[in-house]
Amino acid sequence: MNIEIIIISLYFSKMITKDNIKKLLSTLSFEQEDDVFIKSYNGVSGSLKVDVKNEHFYYKEVGITVGRETTSNFSEPENFVVFECVDRL
Repeated sequence: MNIEIIIISLYFSKMITKDNIKKLLSTLSFEQEDDVFIKSYNGVSGSLKVDVKNEHFYYKEVGITVGRETTSNFSEPENFVVFECVDRL
């Protein structure tokens, strides 16, 4: 199945939530190390990380400046969409 279809399906059917984020991260080729999912990118020194236990997205490790930490947690559904967009960049 096409990855875009899976993401759109998750978004519109259930939304991306802390309950289904592990499945999405696996689909997006993140590697799981305990409760942390990690993805490396060509040409980038750091890795994008998600800590599902502590409900936190780590952007600074890949050189992204975070203006407000409120977008780095699982508290709002739009934070999952922001994260997925960052992964695609």
